[in-house]
Amino acid sequence: MPTERTNLDTDSRFALIDQERGALRLLVTLEKYGQGLVRQQLIDELREQGVGRSSLYSSLDACRELGLIVDVKMQRGSNYYTVSMLTEEGYQLACKLLEITKILDAHMAHDV
Repeated sequence: MPTERTNLDTDSRFALIDQERGALRLLVTLEKYGQGLVRQQLIDELREQGVGRSSLYSSLDACRELGLIVDVKMQRGSNYYTVSMLTEEGYQLACKLLEITKILDAHMAHDV
């Protein structure tokens, strides 16, 4: 079954991820935790990085639409919660973003 993201050309996919300020931080944060994060943990973690709640939800929508993350509904006892996790494509992109961050950090340390 085709997804929405298959209908987007490369420029549209880039524009979608580019417009969301928190999307790149979201991907890197999920990669850092490996097994995904419960929604409230993700909100708390990104808030510490300066990403507001509305930016977070817009970023989640964009990353979901692009097939970079999936949300898994879970239940423990009578409590329901959502865990956001990277897809394989999302993981690969997050790893590349971490490589870019390391290059920028090295460049900034060299310039100081």
